Amino acid sequence: MYSGARKTYYESKTLLVVLKQIVTGERSSKQLGSFITIAQYSGAAMAAGFFTLLSLIALLSVNLGVLNLLPLPVLDGGYLLILLIEAIIRRKLDGKAMDIVIICGWVLIMLLFAFTMWNDLARVFKLG
Repeated sequence: MYSGARKTYYESKTLLVVLKQIVTGERSSKQLGSFITIAQYSGAAMAAGFFTLLSLIALLSVNLGVLNLLPLPVLDGGYLLILLIEAIIRRKLDGKAMDIVIICGWVLIMLLFAFTMWNDLARVFKLG
């Protein structure tokens, strides 16, 4: 249990550092991938053995959990941020404001999906 918790902490911290580096430009955003990259890595992990595949599944699970806690609307972290804002201002955000926030969150998620798909397609078809 202790070893698993340490590994989870390490991988979560690594993901946050990598995301920070991508946002600040220290690392290329071309490293981001979608389900195509996940499928490629899964195939390689399966070829390397069951333990490697299991490790990749665990890593993907941790990454998904951490990403879900980012303060983007429509993700759990975004809802936690909204609850915090409502607690600070001591009132609920009105329906129109919430609608705008949620739509902006969906637009951000869809743009990120399109960007990661573009990265994958550029890698597969060797585009610019």
